[in-house]
Amino acid sequence: MTGRDPVPSVRLMRFAFSTLGVPALPIDQVVRLASEHGYHGVELRASEEEPVHTGLSSGERAQVAEKFAKAGVEILTVASYAKVAAAGDDGPVLDELGAAMTLAADLGASFVRVFPGGGDLDQAEADALAARRLAAALRQNNVRPGDRVAILARNSFRYLEVNFACVMVGAILVPLNVRLAKSEIAAIIAALPLAAWIGGLFNWVRMR
Repeated sequence: MTGRDPVPSVRLMRFAFSTLGVPALPIDQVVRLASEHGYHGVELRASEEEPVHTGLSSGERAQVAEKFAKAGVEILTVASYAKVAAAGDDGPVLDELGAAMTLAADLGASFVRVFPGGGDLDQAEADALAARRLAAALRQNNVRPGDRVAILARNSFRYLEVNFACVMVGAILVPLNVRLAKSEIAAIIAALPLAAWIGGLFNWVRMR
């Protein structure tokens, strides 16, 4: 580069961390950790051992959201322990997922992290369970026939689970390429309003 060459533009990268790495750390300390080290967002692990969990009252949830908002730190995701392909009845799994989604909405988080949890089940059976439960979760969150559901993930058999769930609901699957720039994804979203997102390797779910 010579003195006459233009200075290249630098895209500022935004950072976030998960409280999975700081188990049971009080919320005030999580907020301070994020603020002092320049993090823009956090993923909050939600379990009974953590300061954030589905048993929080509406007032307690509001207090958590307010602390992060005042610090300018975004709550991106609630990391639940819902296992969408676990053996057993659908009811408890859907209740757990629904509670996590409600918690995320109350905290202003856009996403909920879930886990496969198929264990030793036959792959086909585990996939069928995951697809059926995801379809139920989509319906519970007002995803209707003709609505669009996006998936942003690397190539994986999880695409089939999401695709079958959309077929059960009558929704339209919108695959997004992981190599697209943020601006390109934003343009697609603007042109095709989405009812829900599925991301990662079936890791998180976002509704409207």
